[in-house]
Amino acid sequence: MAANSTPSDFREYVVILDLTDPQTNQMTATISILYLLLAIAGILLNAFVLMRLLTLWRRQSDRFFEGSAMPLTIMTCSDLLSLISITVLVRFTFASSEGNYNTEVATAKCKVGQVAILDYLLE
Repeated sequence: MAANSTPSDFREYVVILDLTDPQTNQMTATISILYLLLAIAGILLNAFVLMRLLTLWRRQSDRFFEGSAMPLTIMTCSDLLSLISITVLVRFTFASSEGNYNTEVATAKCKVGQVAILDYLLE
């Protein structure tokens, strides 16, 4: 805040997002659905890559361990965990926006968020 301004002067420049506005809620829901669809596509693609890598492991285990397949498998598994946690968090956000928000959902969302943060830090 500037030296000569008062809090009331500052408030007129602050734009507060109105969460009760139906247009804002619709835009948020649309973005969340698109984000969820991208996460689901990522889960499916990573599952396909993981299946191919496990097939390589079963058929040619020496090539799997000597090449770059082992680090790629670890990276794919961590990416799957991250995308699944994103999907769960977005789903909990939908549950809270539908008015079904309760303490169990809040506790689960907090725990999943902690796992997602730890997953991100360990990558």
